[in-house]
Amino acid sequence: MPWSLLLGLVPRKVWLWLIGSLVALFLLQMLLYASVITGLIGYQKSSSSENVRSVDVVNGTAQVSAALEEYRPLFEEYAEKYGVSKYVELLLAKTMQESGGRLDDVMQASGAKRFSISAFARNERVA
Repeated sequence: MPWSLLLGLVPRKVWLWLIGSLVALFLLQMLLYASVITGLIGYQKSSSSENVRSVDVVNGTAQVSAALEEYRPLFEEYAEKYGVSKYVELLLAKTMQESGGRLDDVMQASGAKRFSISAFARNERVA
């Protein structure tokens, strides 16, 4: 049976209804797939976060530049003052990450007060 004959026998309203139904089913199927994928990703993230434990002890030593190593006593002093002496290595590592070991203005203190980098003494910028 040729398609032109079939198209002529079935009214236009029926064709539109069939095409609309197929499009609606396709869209519902895509919505179902998206929901399942989103649910699986969410489940995977929540189950992996249950295995995360807090770190009570920091092990290891930070590999920092010689310029930053000069400030270790200063870090130890303030860490002791604020009760975080077991995190000195972590603080040194973070400072190394922020400054790249150059110590120009490690914690961007001069930008906070709208002064130039040289406005603070080096100890004031690090502490």
